[in-house]
Amino acid sequence: MGETNIEAARTITMNLFDAFPFEENKEIEGFGICSHPFTTSLFIPDRSNHRIIDLRNKEDADGYRAWIDEIVGRSNIVRLYMLIQKAYKMTWFRFVSPYLSDEDYGTMLKECWIMEDNPNQDENVPIKMAIELFRRAKKDCIMDKEEQKYYDNLPETLTLYRGVSEDRERLGLSWTDNYNVAVWYQKRFKEWERDGIVLKAEVKKEDVLAYFEHDNEIIVDTKYLKDVTEI
Repeated sequence: MGETNIEAARTITMNLFDAFPFEENKEIEGFGICSHPFTTSLFIPDRSNHRIIDLRNKEDADGYRAWIDEIVGRSNIVRLYMLIQKAYKMTWFRFVSPYLSDEDYGTMLKECWIMEDNPNQDENVPIKMAIELFRRAKKDCIMDKEEQKYYDNLPETLTLYRGVSEDRERLGLSWTDNYNVAVWYQKRFKEWERDGIVLKAEVKKEDVLAYFEHDNEIIVDTKYLKDVTEI
């Protein structure tokens, strides 16, 4: 796509705002914690009026929406991305992606993927869809020069590792050629007595969708993983 259609992206962003109700997390009642694309709390400080906005109240919720709508209406694509909570980054990208330029597409996909806490298990962007989103990205837009250089120097067949805890998706897109990084992901929840495993697999370079310097992450098309074993 030639240029980003920012008006369409703004409209999609507000549609996402309206798609989710303001509801308290039932597992942690009494603290006002919620899961919404724009906030994790039902209580928003209104410093200009020295009060707390209570999103359970319709009048307050309507006022909050009007305020967000005003911000969205003057935001560029980066600002729109920044408005979205981590858990909804890839959901937002899924819907705005058809309206992005090649450069913005690559940049936003990379940032959303890295910033979301657990993109491999996003119910709104299943693995098959995530793979398609990565396949549409131009490699010179999704990777910086150093990452592109690293990708270019990859061997034609790679040995990759993936460290996952017991409640995480085993065959996600995120792998690494650095065994120590995989071990770190295997053990990161050990203090909460949650066991993890390290997987090993082979994949051809042509099925590597991107390389990110962050955590030596190698994004792969999971359909083409070979000889997946637990080590």
